[in-house]
Amino acid sequence: MDQLPCNIPAEESIISSILLGGSCSDKCLGIAIERLETSDFYSIQAATVFEAAKGLFSRGIPVDIITASDALRESGNLEKVGGLLGLGRFLEEIPAAQNFPHYCDVVKRLSDKRRFWAEAHKIAALCVEVDSDPVEIKEAVDAAFVLSREHVDSKTFNAGDLSHEVLKQAGDPAKANRGLFTPWANFNYLTKGLQPQNLVILAARPGFGKSALAINLTEALVAAGKPVAFFSLEMSGPEIIRRIMSARTGLSASRILDGGLHLADLEALGDVTAFLQNAPLYIEDQGGLSVPLIRAKAKRIKAQHGLSLIVVDYLQLVRGPKAERRDLVLSQISAGLKELAKELDIPVLALAQLNRANEKENRRPRLSDLRESGSLEQDADLVAFLHRENDNGDQAKPTDLILAKHRNGKTGLVKMLFHGKTTTFEEAKP
Repeated sequence: MDQLPCNIPAEESIISSILLGGSCSDKCLGIAIERLETSDFYSIQAATVFEAAKGLFSRGIPVDIITASDALRESGNLEKVGGLLGLGRFLEEIPAAQNFPHYCDVVKRLSDKRRFWAEAHKIAALCVEVDSDPVEIKEAVDAAFVLSREHVDSKTFNAGDLSHEVLKQAGDPAKANRGLFTPWANFNYLTKGLQPQNLVILAARPGFGKSALAINLTEALVAAGKPVAFFSLEMSGPEIIRRIMSARTGLSASRILDGGLHLADLEALGDVTAFLQNAPLYIEDQGGLSVPLIRAKAKRIKAQHGLSLIVVDYLQLVRGPKAERRDLVLSQISAGLKELAKELDIPVLALAQLNRANEKENRRPRLSDLRESGSLEQDADLVAFLHRENDNGDQAKPTDLILAKHRNGKTGLVKMLFHGKTTTFEEAKP
């Protein structure tokens, strides 16, 4: 390929409109900043001027050819665009202002194509490399699936329009709450359900049942026809299915695993298998998943089947970018999951381990106990803990589900009972 896809006249028309000065120029620059990144320009000259214009805009300085030339000179980039003569050439032809949004769309579309080409080239290079990791290839393929529109056009709403929408919802019980209700009434009372665009953190010490609670919730939702994507970085897919079978039949998961069951038990398991055959549950048990890979898989599932909830079990096992400090890695992971919740307009439930200080002191958990917490508390809309004083014995174990943070509502405590045989939770009776 001699030249990657681009439209230099469209790029130059964008820069011309920005350099004209006046209110029309300001409006055009605002549109361009919303829709384009500097990297979307193929022309180095156009990209350099656009970056300088963004800098002026951020400082509240009107943009025209004079202020742009000053900014380019200060940054040492004036010669990069051909000096004053090169800058002046952008104004030799004045484009029609009404076509400006179209020019932006053209430049963005061709930029996406170039990025696809680069990603495809990367995938091809990995495929022919003898020592390349198949997991890395798969991650690159999944990342390419969602590459074309990472720069999503934002929606800016007028406050009056939003207030009318809120009033409309307040007067319509069917629209007033979009929360995803759980099987636990008191939890629903405190939270109004798991809300769209919310990141929910469920944390506990190892063995206290955070995975069990997430699986119980998942089983209840898919039984109600709500699609769930379960990203399990610890348990295998068959383990999750055995737990669901155990919960629905009363047989212990270990007994199901051991085999040699009686006919009645096998028939009960057959009924659960028939239920799961058509259940909208999508399990990914690949270890070392990254947020971009979770995002790519979740978007594919939503596009093909719809999606009501994402579960990530558990957060500290998600592979993050390289960093010297683990808390910085977790901060980027939690921020990525929060962005995913907002993008897909559904809740994301992320399980997390508590730090060892809580385990050593054997006390009720608090927000600071989130292991290597980074900004988990800051990013989360709701943080809940599981805690019980006595973890011994085979009887139903009283367990506290503690709502320690709730950005949009009440905090509190829900009394639960944990049944170890079937790894299920139920609300304790008053």
